[in-house]
Amino acid sequence: MARFKTGGNNGGVIFLNSAARTADGGVNAMTVRNETGGALRLLTSPGGATGAMGLTLAATTGNATFDGTLTVSATQDSTSATTGALVVAGGVGIAKSLKVGTTITCTSLSQTSDKNLKEDITDLDNTYGFINALRPDILAVCRAYKMPEDLVKQESDGYYSLDYSQLLAPMIRCQQGLFDMIVTLMERVAKLE
Repeated sequence: MARFKTGGNNGGVIFLNSAARTADGGVNAMTVRNETGGALRLLTSPGGATGAMGLTLAATTGNATFDGTLTVSATQDSTSATTGALVVAGGVGIAKSLKVGTTITCTSLSQTSDKNLKEDITDLDNTYGFINALRPDILAVCRAYKMPEDLVKQESDGYYSLDYSQLLAPMIRCQQGLFDMIVTLMERVAKLE
């Protein structure tokens, strides 16, 4: 056991649990503990103290903060919410883009649709031409369909992506237009009978 002290009695301790100890991480666990009540910080500092990168564990919450990139090198596939190379028991907040290499499986997918988060809200005009030009496999790379630019995006890897959720509003508008046409035609047929 190595013990480090500051000016008072408090300090830090590093120790390896014995085969009989179940506290502090369990049997045969290596424990690094800050007994001053402050955060625990593990650093790597190739250029000296300035620019040191590492891991910080907050004293009161246990929240971990990484200065660099967290890489999980295990390749175990996920077959449920409790399997895979990285398993998170709680929710996950992601401030920027999320790239997934294969299938996303979920029980619910919710996208923001609040008017306070949108700009330049306008009614859609005739969407028949746009919808009728789509093929059932909807290939994003086929710009001949004259898709709005916010639907199709070329990713940094050169592949194209399509925001399928953005097709819903034009399809609803197209359906509404078709319904109006059906009502009008039914009224005309009724007058002819």
